[in-house]
Amino acid sequence: MQEKAMKGFDLQREADHLLIARYAPASVVVDADLEILHVRGHTGSYLELAPGQANLNLLTMTHEALRPSLAAAIEQARQRGTAVKHERIAVISTGKSYDVTLEVIPLQSPFPRASLLVVFRETPAVSVYTPGMEPADNHPDNAIGHGAAALRIATLEEEVATTRAAMVAALEEWDAANEELQTTNEEIRASNEELQVINEELITANLHLQTANEQIRAAQEYAEAIVQTVREPLVVLSHDLQIERANTAFYQFFQVIPQETEEHSFSNLGGGQWDSAPLRVLLEGVLTANQPFSNFEVEATFPTIGHKVLLLNACPLSWEGTSIPRVLLAMEDLTERRRLEQIEQRMHAETEARLAMLQRILDELPSSVYLVRGPDARLVLANRASATLWGASWPPGQPMVEFLTANGLRIFGVDGRPLPLAQFATLRAVGQGEMVRQYQEIIRHPDGTTLPVLVNAAALEASHLLHVSSSSSSAGDPASERELAAIVVHQDVSALKEAERLKDEFLSIAAHELRTPLAVLKGFAQTLLVQTGRGHGPQLADWQTEALEDIDVAVGHLDRLTEDLLDVARLQAGRIVFYREPTDLVALTRRVVTQRQLTTERHILSFQSEMEQILAAVDRGRIEQVLSNLLSNAIKYSPEGGSIAVTLGQEDEANAILLSVQDHGIGIPVCEQARLFGRFVRAENAQGLGGTGLGLYLCRELIEWHGGRIWFTSTEGVGSTFFISLPLASDAPRIRLLFTQQT
Repeated sequence: MQEKAMKGFDLQREADHLLIARYAPASVVVDADLEILHVRGHTGSYLELAPGQANLNLLTMTHEALRPSLAAAIEQARQRGTAVKHERIAVISTGKSYDVTLEVIPLQSPFPRASLLVVFRETPAVSVYTPGMEPADNHPDNAIGHGAAALRIATLEEEVATTRAAMVAALEEWDAANEELQTTNEEIRASNEELQVINEELITANLHLQTANEQIRAAQEYAEAIVQTVREPLVVLSHDLQIERANTAFYQFFQVIPQETEEHSFSNLGGGQWDSAPLRVLLEGVLTANQPFSNFEVEATFPTIGHKVLLLNACPLSWEGTSIPRVLLAMEDLTERRRLEQIEQRMHAETEARLAMLQRILDELPSSVYLVRGPDARLVLANRASATLWGASWPPGQPMVEFLTANGLRIFGVDGRPLPLAQFATLRAVGQGEMVRQYQEIIRHPDGTTLPVLVNAAALEASHLLHVSSSSSSAGDPASERELAAIVVHQDVSALKEAERLKDEFLSIAAHELRTPLAVLKGFAQTLLVQTGRGHGPQLADWQTEALEDIDVAVGHLDRLTEDLLDVARLQAGRIVFYREPTDLVALTRRVVTQRQLTTERHILSFQSEMEQILAAVDRGRIEQVLSNLLSNAIKYSPEGGSIAVTLGQEDEANAILLSVQDHGIGIPVCEQARLFGRFVRAENAQGLGGTGLGLYLCRELIEWHGGRIWFTSTEGVGSTFFISLPLASDAPRIRLLFTQQT
């Protein structure tokens, strides 16, 4: 039994354990953070727990005298990778002084946390033996004691040697284990690196998935926001045509709630208005064949919203995470549009009827009437007389200039010169909104024949013609609505011109026939007055002298009237001649003003000029005639007297002179100002003041044939101001004949 017990007992291992526990130096194993992992031997002389919360940090627990050397040794061992020893470090503890040797050894441990082995040794006291030195006491017992001590020392030295050998063997085993642990650690480190790479890849993939999920979520929220804000009703139908969801517009339009809509059959919704075989076929085609449809019209009467016309569009809808087919159905309310279309069709039919009636009425008119729009005067409609007037048919929508050019038509003024486009009565009305009245134009046809016409054009807003011109491509265009339109009436005045010609011919003959008797009458009256004044013949009574003077004045008035009539006849016949020569207009105007001042005492005539001399190539006699007419009118139509101001100067930014005659008389009514320069035209408020109505007509003709222009401003009851503009230089010949003479 005892042998069996001795057999299971390892005497050597137990002895090694006792020796290591008793005689091995104190040591600790720490990790990379210097946290104590394992303690061997008695460390009370070197380590102690600090007060407060438990802390196993080596430097914190080490005696303060050892701490600097220990920290330095640890740093050196880490840098070199080899053992580092610091010897004879003096320590004083509890009144006792001793030396300590520190050794820090790096570990190659299979345990990942083990990093350093720190060994503490207390240096023993050294006794030095000197030969010849004998013990003070030679007692025999002392000799015995010294022998026993020597034997004990020898035994201990053997034990120490044995222990050292065991420790060396243990350290070798430890080193082998460390190497294995290091190999394992490297494998684990490689595995950790692979795991770290895999982990990083997983993190990256997770981030990508997270980003994709966020994008999908954002897209879903975006799509949901669009669906909810769309004004048209939208519904999602399941594979069995049940309503899965609908947007807000659907509930608002049909005035229903989700509880009575969702998860209900679409065909049973409301009063069964959606139970339509053609619609069901189309919806099933979307589900089974992915075939969308559009513009399917449904007309029904709904319980809550009444009669509606709806336009349906549908397409297949894929849902995330499922392959079950669905249908997205959109609805558009066409009820109001259909109502407006019906109204528009009815209005269009009425407009067409009215237009046809208008066309019939216009076709019965003897004068040419047409309607144009836009700055280029595109034709809207025209009557039959218009085609007769032009000698060609004007297609609707064609601009006026293009029509004239295509048909070889030209337009001239009454002076026989081609009219610039800006002076066409039609283009003035549609381009400037001008109201043109009694404007004379001459139409020349390709065969050379001419047709005098009187043109009246009234500007209109093109928006009033939208229904009339609905066939035009520009209808409904905002720019077209801002265009101007015009209704233009051309009156053929050929017969009037012929009658006027006969009248002018009669006046010319009558004036010529009157000149001789008037000259004789004026001569005899002046002879009687002169000879009687010189004492020849019997003395005349006062009443006789007064009668002769009245005869002389009346004959002078008749002579001037006859001369005006002859001038009118010459102008109409093209036989008037102008003699241009350089003339000082300042001196000429001053002389005429002075002469007219002698004819009145109730008026004060004044003349003012910015320049001392103004030379212009004019017919002196004709300009004097114009000034005399204007001053005579100013005096005549200012019956209460007053001032008459004549000014002469140069026009700003123009190579022309400007002459004005201002009075404070009766003025000219607005309604009569447009025709004031016509022949035999007199204002209604001047009927009792005499005159033939030829003066202003002659003034205009004479000034225009000098290359100038005449106009006026007037306010009834306040007065009038007449303006004349004449060019300072003229390329016209000294003798100029009217164009009518050539034609």
